[in-house]
Amino acid sequence: MPAVKIGNGAFVDLPIITFQEEGKFVSYVPFLYVTGLGKTHEESIKDLMDGIETYFHGENVEKILREKMPARNAPVSMELLRFNVSENKLIPATSVL
Repeated sequence: MPAVKIGNGAFVDLPIITFQEEGKFVSYVPFLYVTGLGKTHEESIKDLMDGIETYFHGENVEKILREKMPARNAPVSMELLRFNVSENKLIPATSVL
């Protein structure tokens, strides 16, 4: 499973959860507690990206990510789990990093 170290020009992938609620799309980054809203999926992602840029503006991004990511000061790896409804069980999905 690939891992990413924060800092030194590395990229950190942030998972986004998107769902529909009351006719609007909601996109959410759980680690940052930042949400975007829109009439379409694309609009909610754009609003989310604007929100994340505002959240990080003028801040030490590496410090924030180290505080918010689940494994501080350690390589971070992330994988998705998929729930198979028909078989009522969890299975590994593709790696996101």
